Amino acid sequence: MDNNVSIQKRTKRFAIRIINAYIELNNKPLDEII
Repeated sequence: MDNNVSIQKRTKRFAIRIINAYIELNNKPLDEII
């Protein structure tokens, strides 16, 4: 069992949620953030 994979998936989902929340708060396209 590779525990690392599940941690990476969870972290990725968490990061996407934060990015989406940031975009909603600032109403900016993703290009400006990156």
